Amino acid sequence: MTRLRRFGLSVAAAVGLGALLAAVALAATPTKGRYTGQSEQVHAPDHGVELRVDKQHKVARFAIDWRAFCKKPDQVWDAGTEVENPKNDPIGTFHDHGTYTSKTTDGFTGKITLTVDGRFTDKTHARGDWKATVKVFNPKGKRVDTCKVKTGWTAHPA
Repeated sequence: MTRLRRFGLSVAAAVGLGALLAAVALAATPTKGRYTGQSEQVHAPDHGVELRVDKQHKVARFAIDWRAFCKKPDQVWDAGTEVENPKNDPIGTFHDHGTYTSKTTDGFTGKITLTVDGRFTDKTHARGDWKATVKVFNPKGKRVDTCKVKTGWTAHPA
């Protein structure tokens, strides 16, 4: 490996580490308590967000109400999701990813895959992103639609 190439790799590694440390520095240690807010989905019937921070300054609960727009015209999937004990690393940031199923009153099933990312911008204010994909199955188990949502959210002391 040439000296110039090694220098380039060292600079790239240093820039990557610097970006990671800058992202960590932007997050603040949150104050224990309950936080409420809303997503950017202001036209959805309910677009509330709620966080609970425990005495170890970690997010212990994240909840959001959301609306995903489907491929079929004029179809939506309205839902609310709670994430208990998302991954908190480092303090002041949290994220989670997972899948769960939900049923409608008329027998349709949604297989929901979600991602939540959040950070405290100061001790009492948080912001982040929410993303979900819903694979919709009819009562006979046939996949009939796919719905997606991606939105930002904010929260502050309740």
